Amino acid sequence: MKDQLYLLRPGFFNGAVGPMYCGHCAPIEGVLSFFPQLRNLVDVNYLEFPRPRAALIAVVGEENQSFAII
Repeated sequence: MKDQLYLLRPGFFNGAVGPMYCGHCAPIEGVLSFFPQLRNLVDVNYLEFPRPRAALIAVVGEENQSFAII
């Protein structure tokens, strides 16, 4: 089983504000684009901005859905 990476899908809206991107996710996207072979080592899962984020909650719990490194 590969390690799992969860990122917010860029271009989301927060109410009427947007399109936006996650400032924590953007550098990771940069590394993944600079070293595309890394995508073979991890499963990249894109999450939509609105909560609850069910796929992430299933892994880390609701209280940790904002920022989690496990």
